[in-house]
Amino acid sequence: MFSTVLAFGNELIICPSYFFWRENTALLLVDLFRFTKDTARFKDELDIMKFICKDFWTTVFKKQIDNLRTNHQGIYVLQDNKFRLLTQMSAGKQYLEHASKYLAFTCGLIRGGLSNLGIKSIVTAEVSSMPACKFQVMIQKL
Repeated sequence: MFSTVLAFGNELIICPSYFFWRENTALLLVDLFRFTKDTARFKDELDIMKFICKDFWTTVFKKQIDNLRTNHQGIYVLQDNKFRLLTQMSAGKQYLEHASKYLAFTCGLIRGGLSNLGIKSIVTAEVSSMPACKFQVMIQKL
């Protein structure tokens, strides 16, 4: 299996080739970040997370995040009830451990997107039932 290295800001992401279900994802992300330069600056972290859930997610996965929750203390949970990279996998419980391999790349996309918008974060993911998944974003205060 081959690996590919992507650069997002100062971040380098190494990912297996099977994550590239779409050839021009990186180019779309570059265009997306150009789009943010033309829009009004974000007021706070919540506005940035809303941007990630709507515009960013729609550009990459052709749908919005289904649910965004926060504790207003720097932790956000993004829920996608029909995550595109998991829809082709069988829904059996024996496949849940393999599902995390398909979420690692997306965690890097979220982290890289936030980094380009000036937010340092830790992003983790979990799958409790296929094809739904949750991404937890913990904002690191400077």
